[in-house]
Amino acid sequence: MTNQEIQTKQQLIDLITGNNNNGVYSVKPRIFLEALEKKEAPASREFSLIFPPVTIGSPSIFEVSIISLFVRLIAPHKIVEIGTYTGYTTAILAKNSRENAVIVSIDLPTGNYLDQFNAISNDTLLNNWEMNDNFLRQRQSDSGELYISGLASCYASKIELIKADSIRLSHDHFIRLANTEIFFIDGGHSLETVKSDTNIALASIASSGVILWHDYGSSIHCEVTDYIDKFLSSEHTILHIRGTSLALLINGKEALERLLG
Repeated sequence: MTNQEIQTKQQLIDLITGNNNNGVYSVKPRIFLEALEKKEAPASREFSLIFPPVTIGSPSIFEVSIISLFVRLIAPHKIVEIGTYTGYTTAILAKNSRENAVIVSIDLPTGNYLDQFNAISNDTLLNNWEMNDNFLRQRQSDSGELYISGLASCYASKIELIKADSIRLSHDHFIRLANTEIFFIDGGHSLETVKSDTNIALASIASSGVILWHDYGSSIHCEVTDYIDKFLSSEHTILHIRGTSLALLINGKEALERLLG
């Protein structure tokens, strides 16, 4: 549940740099778009999108536009994503990141799902998060990273796929995630998994970095919202990007400067 709405750049600066501002706040994406307008000429503001899949499970085209905006503003050397799925967001990250960026994307090994009938209705999938998650795991296992396989080599070469349960990452994996500048969490939706993925992000994020969660405010994946509202926001300032299901943590003044210029 959000507190007040942040409507201006100065309000956002005061929020992030102030004391005792833990909680969830709604922020207008316009603040970040204005930062890009001041940073780049109109002709330089192009970015690449891919038409979104029609099946459930991926961020909306507006949400990946906002994620791409953060990639442009921060210009990260390393991006980590938990929840590769079909590689839709991964591919967009690759297309919009700097030439020498590294994108580490983590998802479960192939076959890590429970068999279920293909005839399960959309109503069921949209009202039962456990069946929804299993459907997504099954589809990912069956189809693979569709959007990555067709990428040009200049983009595909940025991507490193890790096939592992994010709750059980090895020491070598943790080393690989160190000093991440954008950490995007869109994996399993159980409370345990959201908590674990968040702790990994908090341990890995650079001082100039940000953490993003997908499915904040989702009517299906309520555990994401519950964890952020009831636990995480008591220790951190969290921003809900208005008009999206994205939540954002800006990791201090250096990250704020990279976002706002």
